[in-house]
Amino acid sequence: MQLTTATRAHDEVRVGISPRGSLAIAQAARATALMDERDHVIPEDILDNALAVWSHRLVLHSGPFDTQGAADAIIAGLLTSVASPV
Repeated sequence: MQLTTATRAHDEVRVGISPRGSLAIAQAARATALMDERDHVIPEDILDNALAVWSHRLVLHSGPFDTQGAADAIIAGLLTSVASPV
C-alpha cells in the first residue's frame, strides 16, 4: 500500500496506481510465490513484478505519448525509496 500511495503523490505522476492496480500486483506476487513453491508472499515477489504490472498504469503529467521508460524509471525509483515491510 505504501508503494501505491507513493505513486499517487509523485510529482511527475498525474494518476497513480489505482486500487485495481494494487489487486493486480497482489495477484502477481501470489502467483510468483506459488511458482516458487511457497505458501506466502515475500517483499521480493512485489519487487519482481512491479514494473510488468504497473508501468503501463501510470499517467504522467508529460502526456499519454511519453515513453514507457519514464514510467519505468519512476517505479524503479519508488521501489528503492519506499521501505520494505520486514
